[in-house]
Amino acid sequence: MSEAKQVLVVDDDRYNLEILTAMLELRDYHVDTAESGSEALDCFEQKHYDLILMDIMMPELNGNVATQIIRALEKPDDIPTRIIAVTAKDPDGNREVWQDSGFNGYLTKPFSEASLWRVLDSNDRYDVPVGYKKTLDAE
Repeated sequence: MSEAKQVLVVDDDRYNLEILTAMLELRDYHVDTAESGSEALDCFEQKHYDLILMDIMMPELNGNVATQIIRALEKPDDIPTRIIAVTAKDPDGNREVWQDSGFNGYLTKPFSEASLWRVLDSNDRYDVPVGYKKTLDAE
């Protein structure tokens, strides 16, 4: 990797934050962490991220709503941030919800290091238009 990418990892479980951070740092990613959706929004407003790994199930502000807000905050001239849902939920029946929330893809917990790289290296992404806005709801 020629240039280090800025990544935000969002999860309310410290162990998950530590594991993902360690994996990403192996590939020279610069990693910031947030323990809630609202903390993720604060980070997003302060800094551009190339990638956000967003847990879905969090107290206060879940990953779906946090992602919807991030998409609403992006400006048409911005390079859209790639946002990956990181979840223990079964993708069957949830892919459409994640796509509607503005995610570009998903990673199912528990995952291996190989599956993390497969998702991050993939060009297979949901099509999320720049400046995407959806009515905010707490699905």
